[in-house]
Amino acid sequence: MNSSLTFAWEGNSNGWKGASYKLCCTNGIFNNPTPIQFRFNFRTDGSGTFDGFSMDDFCIYAATGDDVGISAINQPTGGAPAGASVPVVVTLENYGATTITSTPITYTVNGSNPVTIVWNGSLPPCGVTTVVLPNFTVIQGADTICAWTSLSTDVEPSNDNTCSVIIGQPLLTPTYTVGYSDDFESGNIGWAPSIEPGGNAACIWEFGTPNFGSTTGAYLSNTCWDVNLNTGMVGNANTVVTTPFFDFQQAQAAILRFYQNRTLYAFGDQMFIEFSVNNGPWTLLQPTTQTVTNWYNQLGSWDDISGGWIQSSFKDVTSAVGGTSVSLVQFRFVFRSGNFTNGDGVSVDNFEIFVPIPLSVKTIAVNTSVPCQFIFPGQPITFASPINNNGINSVFNHNISLTIDGALVSNDPVTYLPNGLAPDSTRIHNFNNTWIAVPGFHQVCVYTDNPNGTTDLYQFDDTACATILVFDSVPSSQLPFCTSFGNRQSVGNL
Repeated sequence: MNSSLTFAWEGNSNGWKGASYKLCCTNGIFNNPTPIQFRFNFRTDGSGTFDGFSMDDFCIYAATGDDVGISAINQPTGGAPAGASVPVVVTLENYGATTITSTPITYTVNGSNPVTIVWNGSLPPCGVTTVVLPNFTVIQGADTICAWTSLSTDVEPSNDNTCSVIIGQPLLTPTYTVGYSDDFESGNIGWAPSIEPGGNAACIWEFGTPNFGSTTGAYLSNTCWDVNLNTGMVGNANTVVTTPFFDFQQAQAAILRFYQNRTLYAFGDQMFIEFSVNNGPWTLLQPTTQTVTNWYNQLGSWDDISGGWIQSSFKDVTSAVGGTSVSLVQFRFVFRSGNFTNGDGVSVDNFEIFVPIPLSVKTIAVNTSVPCQFIFPGQPITFASPINNNGINSVFNHNISLTIDGALVSNDPVTYLPNGLAPDSTRIHNFNNTWIAVPGFHQVCVYTDNPNGTTDLYQFDDTACATILVFDSVPSSQLPFCTSFGNRQSVGNL
């Protein structure tokens, strides 16, 4: 369907392509005494500025004898979980003039280990049927599936086989220690593009460097995902690219974020994100109570112009897809265009699932009760430290310890009642014990532990240290005081 609301070819074929049509599928073609004529119709509107259209090698041939083949591989398509056992589902089609009652069907994955069955049934001329072949184990990466018939009486073997490529997609487990981030500079690791049924074959998500109009170039480096890397949009597109699979059981309050660059037609083009749980139906990813940034600018989708690369984020995507009980979730970017479009396209880069720390408190600094740090021997010194909740759960209690030169000075239990220390909040703790200053340099350290009576899940920022100087002093009863600095010491610089 093109902008004139007729079924047609449009867009860019990227070179010569073969096209065929079974005339027996059209009523009134055969056994018709009236001569039949065909014509190629080219139309353009006032905005047409492209190179044109060519056709060559036009041929009509009559079906004779037995002629059967595999016209499509229906499943799997796009991507499948690596390691999963899945069937191969194909379309068996009768191109000939006789009814087919039996034929061998074979398939291979990556050219090895052929699997053969013998199909039995009744397939009339122009008939098609779906055949489910035995399962195979999906291999991570690109898997090429080829299926074909091998009927001994087949008169036209050129249409016996077809091939497709799927992506064996890994199952990843993002956690607060190891999240998921892909800037696409190490190749395609588990992403799978495909065209949805009825979508224009001239429009698909592609991996590489965009090179068309305002969407030229990736975000920071060289490669990303883009709809039609080297050409503009075409009408009636419906293409998706799916992420790897994720296990969200350790992904509490995960944040989904990515960069996008789009120049789309504002009346009909749209991009949006869907998710699927346990290989179930695809559902629009949209916020209910979650916080989002640069999310859909229209009802349930993005369209129009982003003005260059922008980051979009969805906080607590975990709750949106069903919570931490979800062990298999997948996302996909969907692009659809209307009958008429003139946009440059849309690109996606730097996709990330970031998992915040569930439970942690950190020590920000070490402070003393003495202004300007002029500390003299014999002074009682009080220490204080600002403590921050850098996790995503409220903290109701923890321990905090003060050491000076490795010796424990104060070990204080801390409680925050009645509501606890909220995430990203800070309180100042004044230590219970004071320290009597002695001359010299001293290392003062403060560390926290045991938040909510359990292990701090991020201990790298639990400790803060500072060096203080206690100036020496000479009482008046010891005057006069003299020094030759022979021992390389001086008052106030110990």
